[in-house]
Amino acid sequence: MLLLCQARSADRGGGRVLIGIGRVLGVGSHLEYDRSGEGELDPIPWERMVEHSIRGDFSDGFLLPYDEALARAEQDQDFEPAEVVAFAPEDHWLEFSYGSEHVSNDAAIAALVACAGALERAERVLGGSRLKQREWIDARLGELWRMRGPAPGLGAALSAFGIANGNLVAYRLAPLLEENDDPWPLVERMFDAPDAVAPGLSGRVTETLCRTWKGLEDGRRALIRLLSRFELSAEQATRFYQPTERGKAFAIRTSRSKTRLRARSSTGSTWGCSTSSPTGAAGNASSSGMRRRECDGMRMAGDRAAPCWSPSMTSRAGSTRRASSN
Repeated sequence: MLLLCQARSADRGGGRVLIGIGRVLGVGSHLEYDRSGEGELDPIPWERMVEHSIRGDFSDGFLLPYDEALARAEQDQDFEPAEVVAFAPEDHWLEFSYGSEHVSNDAAIAALVACAGALERAERVLGGSRLKQREWIDARLGELWRMRGPAPGLGAALSAFGIANGNLVAYRLAPLLEENDDPWPLVERMFDAPDAVAPGLSGRVTETLCRTWKGLEDGRRALIRLLSRFELSAEQATRFYQPTERGKAFAIRTSRSKTRLRARSSTGSTWGCSTSSPTGAAGNASSSGMRRRECDGMRMAGDRAAPCWSPSMTSRAGSTRRASSN
C-alpha cells in the first residue's frame, strides 16, 4: 500500500498528517542525470516514480476530505478542520519521518485505523457518506492481519538470540510458510540444517549458533518464542533477552534516578509540594496525609508533570512504569 503523509502539523507538536491511502501499482526504474560526457560513475537521482491506485471515484484508495473541511472553515469560523484530521501513529514515528519509507504491517494497520476514525468524524461534522472508503479500509485491514502473521517480531527475536541481521533471515523464511503458519517448526529445522531450509543461510546461522540453540534451556527458548509474538525492534528484543543489555538499561535508569534524587536533596527542594509530617492531631495528620497524596501526584519537571517523592510512594515503588518504544 501507499500511505500519503504530510511532513508535520503544528497542532500536534510536529505529528505527521495522513492525507490518503492507496495501492502501489508500479515502481519506475532508476533514471540517470543528463551529463555532458561519459564518466566512471553514472549518477542517478534518489527519486523514483511510484504509480498508485487513488482515483476520483475512490474505488481502490482514497484521499481524506480535507478540502471539504477547509471550505467549511471558510464559511464557519467556529468549525475546526482538525476534527477530521488523521495522524500517523506516534509509536511508529521514524517510519513516517522520511520522504519515503517502508512501514511495518503494524504501522500500516494503525494508520488505516486512524483514517477510519477520521472518516467517521467527517460523516458527523461534514455530512455525506464515507461508506466506500471505510469498506475499503476494512478489506485492507483483513489483508494486513493475515500478512502480519502470528510472529511479527521473528526477525527481532532471531537478532536478539545472536543471528546477524535476523530480519533478513526471517524474510528468507517467510516465502516457505503458508498464511498464518507458526514459523517455529521451520526455525527449528533451520537450526538443524540451515542450507537445507534455504540455500546460503549457513552464512548467517553458523554452526556455533546452531549448537547454542540446541543447548538452550527451555525457559530461554520459550522467551525467544514469546518475543517473536510482539512487533519489536532488534534493540528492544535484545534488551529483553540478553541479561547484560537488560542490566545496562537498568543501570542507566538507576543512575539517572539517583542523580535527580541527589539534586533535590542538595537543594532541599520539594518542588513546591507540601510534605509536612503529621503533628499528632487527627485533623493535622489527615490533612498532612492528604497533602502527601497530592504531592505524590504531581511535581513540575520543565513543562512535564511527574510524580514527586513522598513517604507514601515507598510502597508503590516500581508499581507503574511506562514502556518505551525506542
